[in-house]
Amino acid sequence: MKEYLNKILKIYKDLKSKHSSYERQGINPANDWKLLLMLVTLILFILAIYAFYLYSQIEQGTIYTINNPVIEKNIKLNTALFDKTVEDINKRAEIYSNTVNNKSIPNDPAL
Repeated sequence: MKEYLNKILKIYKDLKSKHSSYERQGINPANDWKLLLMLVTLILFILAIYAFYLYSQIEQGTIYTINNPVIEKNIKLNTALFDKTVEDINKRAEIYSNTVNNKSIPNDPAL
């Protein structure tokens, strides 16, 4: 029974973290920061190359181009609606000019 208790205590001591984490093997903050810096530098370098590639392709016109075929269609206008719109625009211009020249306030359309 004592041997079994000693084994359990030994396993517990092995699992228990040491006082300072820097004493454990494999943990070295300087190496971790170097690796992180190299990784960020590599990612930025790859992104710069990709941005230059996109820029050169757009400048040459080989990427993001739209080829719209020229289609000539007969456009039909609704002349009644067009005439009504022109009449409304002319009426508004007349109200505006009367307001500016006569200094009169037009009737409130909300009333």
